[in-house]
Amino acid sequence: MVFQGTNIFKYRFFWNLLFLHTGYRFVITLNLSIQIIVYTAIRFTVYTQEGYLFLIFMSNCCIGGFLVMAPTFLQLVFGERVGSNIYGFFWGAFALSNMLQYA
Repeated sequence: MVFQGTNIFKYRFFWNLLFLHTGYRFVITLNLSIQIIVYTAIRFTVYTQEGYLFLIFMSNCCIGGFLVMAPTFLQLVFGERVGSNIYGFFWGAFALSNMLQYA
């Protein structure tokens, strides 16, 4: 669990840099394209542990990309005040789900 959290945190910087230089449409398209390729190819890595680990790594990188875009995209779509409230609820849901998994 800790490894996954640090992995997502590390690669958020890459997505943030790409997001600032290209815009959200390009990054969302790239992110979804990578995820489609990863989740299509993951079933063919049954016997290869290294390939499976790489695809899980790429999946975590894409999750970090969506977490980078979330606050800016929500403020763009819903406005600054409502977008900030939705983003706060979003992180509250993460915290609640982490507490409920051990209940």
